[in-house]
Amino acid sequence: MTEADAKATTDPKKIAGGCGCLVLILGGIGLALAMCTGEPENPAAKGAPEGSVLRSDQSVQSATRLGGELAVELKIANSWDDKGWLDGAAMAIEQVGRDLKAGAPEDAPPLDTVRFAVSVPGTDRLGEDVEIRLFHLTYSAADLRRANYDNLNSSRIPDLSSDVSISSRQGREVLTAWCADEVRSAESPSFCRRALIR
Repeated sequence: MTEADAKATTDPKKIAGGCGCLVLILGGIGLALAMCTGEPENPAAKGAPEGSVLRSDQSVQSATRLGGELAVELKIANSWDDKGWLDGAAMAIEQVGRDLKAGAPEDAPPLDTVRFAVSVPGTDRLGEDVEIRLFHLTYSAADLRRANYDNLNSSRIPDLSSDVSISSRQGREVLTAWCADEVRSAESPSFCRRALIR
């Protein structure tokens, strides 16, 4: 293996993006292998400036500046269970926060708030593919910039939010399942109180 090959296989951008999954069944035990190929296929990232929140995570579908607010559309591609949808959103929000902290172009002049609209794939009553909006999470841009992400696990990211707005029945189910988990709710107690009284 050449030095260039070694660097290519350890580059986090190459590992994180464009993964396909192959599952082999051996003696009743499932073995999953991820085959990663290049950059993530996120149309929103094409043409975005370096350091832009549009490049931060492949879940970021759009980022629109509206005065002092940045509206970010997140589409979480997959999850093992209902709790995982919020876990995926928290990881994407953390990456956007890291980008704002590093001086993302969307933060000039400085933002007041960042509002994340979280959607997931689903099907309608006829079995057609649709996008389901789960909820909106609003954050103070100052808090996202100030957070020490190296000392925060993703279960604490929801607790940084200043508001949560549920958009669908599925959104309520996700938040209920997430907050019913003792570990997650202990990490984000004020978020769960706000989410469950709605």
